Amino acid sequence: MKLSKKPYFSTKRLQLRYITEQDVDDIFYFAKNSNITRYTTFDTHRNIQDSYNFIRRSRALNIKDPLNPLAIVIQESGKEKMIGTVGLFHGSMCKENTLELGYALGEDWWGKGYVVEAAQILINHAFKQTSTHRIQAVCVRENIGSFRVMEKLGMQREGILRKYAYKNDYHYDLYMYSLLKEEWEVFK
Repeated sequence: MKLSKKPYFSTKRLQLRYITEQDVDDIFYFAKNSNITRYTTFDTHRNIQDSYNFIRRSRALNIKDPLNPLAIVIQESGKEKMIGTVGLFHGSMCKENTLELGYALGEDWWGKGYVVEAAQILINHAFKQTSTHRIQAVCVRENIGSFRVMEKLGMQREGILRKYAYKNDYHYDLYMYSLLKEEWEVFK
């Protein structure tokens, strides 16, 4: 599969496209912040090489799951600025016709609705253009901002996966959220 920088999707405020090496400084800017990476699947970036490695891993993931991860890009001072990632993928807990939603956003852009907007684009695409019947997501129980995003997307909390995630020598409880196609049809 040939990967391009051309946007997959765009709105008035943002674009979703593949991550490229030109994004390395933007990635390093938000991924070096432990407030961002505390609850993500990737570690805090210590140097620019960590960000280049992130790009390489992202490109490899795009081959298996073309919508994971995508760069969330805004226009800032007339230039593209990557502020985070969003993606839909076939996660380890996903059955047929199920996708998992994941996202990370730079702290400077928290509370502005960017993740909800970006995720809604992908959710709409999945339910309209594919045979997806269920989209699910998990977040650490303490990550209030993340579960609020899921609730704004119309997702329902299903329960707690006790001590399911392990990071930085700690076991975290995860909330499991989901949105079914029939719920999305009513919610949209």
